[in-house]
Amino acid sequence: MAAVPFVLVFLLGVCSGHESAKAEWNSDSIQLGVGNGYVCVQEGKELKCNGTNREVVGNVPFVRNPRMLSAGSDHACVLDQDGVKCWGHYSKGVPTIPALKNPRMVSAGIFADCALDDEGIKCWGDPGCLTPPAGFHNAKMVSAGAACCAINDEGGVCWGEGNYLSAVPPLKHPRMISTDLEHACALDEDGVKCWGDRTFGATSPPPLLDPLMLSTGSTFSCALNTSGVRCWGFKFVGVVDHPPPWELDPTRVPPLVNPILVKSGSGTACAIDDEGLKCWGSISLYPFPLPALKKAFFPGFSLDQLTRYFGYLRSNSDPSRASFFSSLESFAQKNLPAPTNSREIREARYLLLGLSSEAIESDDSRNYVEKVIPAFRGSIASIQKELGFYDMADGLSKISSSPLHRIAALSVLESALNIAKDFLTGADRDSIRNALTLAKESEVEPEEPQKIQRLLASLDSLRDIMAKLHSSRNVYLGSTVQMVGHWLSQGVRQ
Repeated sequence: MAAVPFVLVFLLGVCSGHESAKAEWNSDSIQLGVGNGYVCVQEGKELKCNGTNREVVGNVPFVRNPRMLSAGSDHACVLDQDGVKCWGHYSKGVPTIPALKNPRMVSAGIFADCALDDEGIKCWGDPGCLTPPAGFHNAKMVSAGAACCAINDEGGVCWGEGNYLSAVPPLKHPRMISTDLEHACALDEDGVKCWGDRTFGATSPPPLLDPLMLSTGSTFSCALNTSGVRCWGFKFVGVVDHPPPWELDPTRVPPLVNPILVKSGSGTACAIDDEGLKCWGSISLYPFPLPALKKAFFPGFSLDQLTRYFGYLRSNSDPSRASFFSSLESFAQKNLPAPTNSREIREARYLLLGLSSEAIESDDSRNYVEKVIPAFRGSIASIQKELGFYDMADGLSKISSSPLHRIAALSVLESALNIAKDFLTGADRDSIRNALTLAKESEVEPEEPQKIQRLLASLDSLRDIMAKLHSSRNVYLGSTVQMVGHWLSQGVRQ
């Protein structure tokens, strides 16, 4: 008989470090819930869950304008315009949600759930949590775990199951609270404070630089601060065949790029950053596909956002497109200074995005179709709204042909021509080189209309040549050249 591999895993069966974010949520925000064997994401009006926990993943309710998501151990809750809805498995039977008057937040726990409404704290499920302590008023956040905790402007209180949580430390104007199996943490004016079971180290936070958010997991805790995400507490020790022990450690945070959200759960932690959703910890033992995000990255007007955006595209593209985006990234760093955020600078950054759109929209790879293109469209729409443009055609038609704008457009043109040149030979390549020379001359003297007109004539003669780049991987080059040419000719007519 074959030997059975010995696997030592985390103490599971606990919940997700609930409600460690603001009590009021914007319906367009991205929210995250991490439970026992599942991850849920609420993005805009859409709620989706993936994982091995069929009770949760297979019973996601219909929601209308969801405002808050909370993951418990084996069940989850959401607050939408109809009220609070919970689904999944309850170890002590499915409880009845009490009548709620204008609920503004919900927290799913292990044995009980809680909500805040106009009348205060209301909990359901385990009897220990049903009655908050007398005399505690004006709660601004509640968190359900094995026990239940809440905060107001004066401090915090815990009640119900769990003898470890009753000794709440003094809190100075606390802003957040999160509780799980046998420990809890709060964020106040002095930073993060944790209490409860000290066995696994989850109550001993490391030094944190201006913490913004916290979330307690089963036997560990995580916080988002200005330097990134830090997690502390239980570390995996023991013998394991697969995966390696360190891959199961929820305190080993992977590289994150500008994280905006972190949640902890049953041995697993997850974060959302500029590259999307990332999870680590015990999820490595039984991995499952994570819910897909539409907004995988968030390009904006700042130079840092724009260059990171082009860097993201570069790292997710074929070699041709990677070279194209790399040159635009370099141009933005050199020519669109970070300290300046004038209308002209913002429009120049928008031109780089708009005139490079064909390179994004024409990629039919699975990653682009499912992730990059939807994110690009959503981000462009947001930027257009801020600039007062109806759509991309409207935006490109309204941006004046200032010297800086022409230089931005010419940089996109030069990037496309440089790549096209490498796919052509003979006289066709010479024609591309001639257009490149004219483009560079126009870039040096962007206010000289005669140079732009000679360039436009050259681009017009390239139509048949660029049509030879009919491969689906390179067709964007001809489209990009035409788009830039159209914008430049529009400027000449102004």
